[in-house]
Amino acid sequence: MKQLLIVSTFAEVNFLPDLFRDFNPPVTGKVISLYQDSDTSLDLLISGIGMPSTIFHLTRAQLINQYHRIIQMGLCGSFNPVYAPGQLVWVKEDRFADLGIDDRGLFKTLEEGLPGELGSDPWLSEWISGAAPEDSSVTGVRGITVNTATGSEKRIKQLINQFHPDIETMEGAAALYIGRQLHVSVVQIRTVSNYVTQRDRTSWNISLARKSLFGWFKENLKP
Repeated sequence: MKQLLIVSTFAEVNFLPDLFRDFNPPVTGKVISLYQDSDTSLDLLISGIGMPSTIFHLTRAQLINQYHRIIQMGLCGSFNPVYAPGQLVWVKEDRFADLGIDDRGLFKTLEEGLPGELGSDPWLSEWISGAAPEDSSVTGVRGITVNTATGSEKRIKQLINQFHPDIETMEGAAALYIGRQLHVSVVQIRTVSNYVTQRDRTSWNISLARKSLFGWFKENLKP
């Protein structure tokens, strides 16, 4: 099975040099091989932060290499107090949460604002399902993907009332969208680094979140 591990920044998988000899941190958009044997291979792609970079680099990598499975790993913010910093989750469904229309202060999705005009591409305005990991112990959650990381009470309330999300990222729905369009399985694995509140990076626990990612990687992807 040909697999691709995709992360937005190398900092999210900075444990990799300890696992693979002669490993050099890759630049954004460059695919490198982590391991390969007769049955399985795993490549790594640093996509860059955000949807545009993710869509471009992941689409190019998939069209060239034709992976059987894509695993997107990274950190996330939690709207749900049940999912505290360090919690490992997989995203059952995700969507673009700020792609739409501002109708005099009321946010509408593209389908709500332009009904019937999306044609054969409804996933820009609907929930996109993610593939489940083989590890059934990982909790499934509902994610949203945004262009601007949420950091104000007004915006938090709006997103919760409209979408009822558990977690937020800036790349998740983009990867699932590519999987839907190119017919490839995409598993989105995240660990919570912070609660989504008024922006305060001093309250984040990135080291704990990375530790959880490391643990899942060792159990599920390390050769």
